[in-house]
Amino acid sequence: MDTILKAVASGSRWVCRTVTIERNGFTINESKSGTLRDTGLIDVFGIRVNGAIPRTPQNYSKNLRRKIYQLEEFAKIPNERKQEGYRASWNSTSGRLAKLKRTSSGKYRTYRKRLNKIKPLTHERDARRIKAKTRRLLVDSEKVQNPEAFKKRYQKLMHEIGSLKSTYPALNISLKSLMAKIRENIAEQ
Repeated sequence: MDTILKAVASGSRWVCRTVTIERNGFTINESKSGTLRDTGLIDVFGIRVNGAIPRTPQNYSKNLRRKIYQLEEFAKIPNERKQEGYRASWNSTSGRLAKLKRTSSGKYRTYRKRLNKIKPLTHERDARRIKAKTRRLLVDSEKVQNPEAFKKRYQKLMHEIGSLKSTYPALNISLKSLMAKIRENIAEQ
């Protein structure tokens, strides 16, 4: 059998080598491999995979809770939620929280509720920029030169318009109607 494991004594420690790997001319990197006991913790990409249910380490949840608290404190500062740094930090924390959800943690819902209360807001200048981009795209939709590039611009702009929903709902609705006209222009071509 090609997949039989054989144990070879190497000094005072045991190293497992797979016959298939050696037969195909590869070697096992000793510094990256080793023997684990049943009681040892096994971390794969920051997730503990010892038991039947994968878990995140305790310090991961602690750091996530600390990060959410910091964001809550920043959100108390006027206009801080409109800053780009706040948005980047919020997105990073939201991504870390998604990792917690994948491990079926009971803390996920609590943390998600706290994070949703302090969502980043869109700055006025960003709203004006999105509005100008929409008008420019409407003009460009009358005669599309490069369909792939146009589609990419369209999709990015739809994402940006979605970010206006919580801060500027009326502008969000009006820009979505302009995007519908853009879709009609594309369909006519």
